[in-house]
Amino acid sequence: MVTRTTNFYLAAVFLSEGAELIGIDKSDMRHLKFEFDGKDLTQIEFQWDHRLLQINARSYSEAIKDIKMKIHQVTGE
Repeated sequence: MVTRTTNFYLAAVFLSEGAELIGIDKSDMRHLKFEFDGKDLTQIEFQWDHRLLQINARSYSEAIKDIKMKIHQVTGE
Protein backbone atom coordinates (compact mmCIF):
# COMPACT_ATOMS: atom_id res chain seq x y z
CA MET A 1 0.00 0.00 0.00
CA VAL A 2 1.38 3.40 -0.99
CA THR A 3 0.68 6.38 1.26
CA ARG A 4 1.36 9.98 0.21
CA THR A 5 1.59 13.16 2.25
CA THR A 6 2.74 16.73 1.74
CA ASN A 7 3.22 17.19 5.49
CA PHE A 8 6.97 17.12 6.15
CA TYR A 9 6.63 16.32 9.86
CA LEU A 10 4.06 13.58 9.29
CA ALA A 11 6.46 12.11 6.73
CA ALA A 12 9.14 12.10 9.43
CA VAL A 13 6.72 10.29 11.75
CA PHE A 14 6.03 7.63 9.11
CA LEU A 15 9.75 7.14 8.57
CA SER A 16 10.46 6.94 12.30
CA GLU A 17 7.69 4.36 12.65
CA GLY A 18 9.35 2.08 10.12
CA ALA A 19 7.63 2.96 6.85
CA GLU A 20 9.82 2.94 3.74
CA LEU A 21 10.21 6.25 1.92
CA ILE A 22 10.00 5.20 -1.72
CA GLY A 23 10.00 8.59 -3.36
CA ILE A 24 9.60 12.32 -3.25
CA ASP A 25 7.42 13.86 -5.95
CA LYS A 26 9.00 17.17 -6.88
CA SER A 27 6.57 18.18 -9.64
CA ASP A 28 5.49 21.10 -7.39
CA MET A 29 8.53 22.32 -5.47
CA ARG A 30 6.34 24.31 -3.07
CA HIS A 31 4.49 21.16 -2.00
CA LEU A 32 6.71 18.12 -2.13
CA LYS A 33 4.82 14.83 -1.92
CA PHE A 34 6.42 12.13 0.17
CA GLU A 35 5.54 8.57 -0.85
CA PHE A 36 5.74 5.63 1.53
CA ASP A 37 5.35 1.92 1.00
CA GLY A 38 4.58 -0.70 3.55
CA LYS A 39 2.04 -1.13 6.23
CA ASP A 40 -1.20 0.82 6.42
CA LEU A 41 -0.28 4.19 7.91
CA THR A 42 -3.85 5.37 8.45
CA GLN A 43 -3.80 4.65 12.18
CA ILE A 44 -0.50 6.44 12.66
CA GLU A 45 -1.83 9.46 10.77
CA PHE A 46 -5.02 9.46 12.87
CA GLN A 47 -3.02 9.36 16.11
CA TRP A 48 -0.72 12.13 14.82
CA ASP A 49 -3.67 14.33 13.82
CA HIS A 50 -5.32 13.88 17.22
CA ARG A 51 -2.08 14.27 19.21
CA LEU A 52 -2.29 10.75 20.58
CA LEU A 53 0.89 9.36 19.04
CA GLN A 54 3.93 8.80 21.19
CA ILE A 55 7.19 8.25 19.34
CA ASN A 56 10.85 7.94 20.14
CA ALA A 57 12.39 11.42 20.02
CA ARG A 58 15.73 10.19 18.71
CA SER A 59 14.10 8.23 15.87
CA TYR A 60 11.96 11.23 14.97
CA SER A 61 14.97 13.56 14.96
CA GLU A 62 16.94 11.16 12.76
CA ALA A 63 13.97 10.82 10.39
CA ILE A 64 13.79 14.61 10.00
CA LYS A 65 17.50 14.70 9.13
CA ASP A 66 17.14 11.80 6.69
CA ILE A 67 14.23 13.43 4.87
CA LYS A 68 16.04 16.77 4.63
CA MET A 69 19.02 14.97 3.14
CA LYS A 70 16.79 13.22 0.59
CA ILE A 71 15.05 16.51 -0.32
CA HIS A 72 18.38 18.11 -1.12
CA GLN A 73 19.35 15.07 -3.19
CA VAL A 74 16.08 15.34 -5.10
CA THR A 75 16.31 19.10 -5.67
CA GLY A 76 20.04 19.11 -6.27
CA GLU A 77 20.65 21.87 -3.72
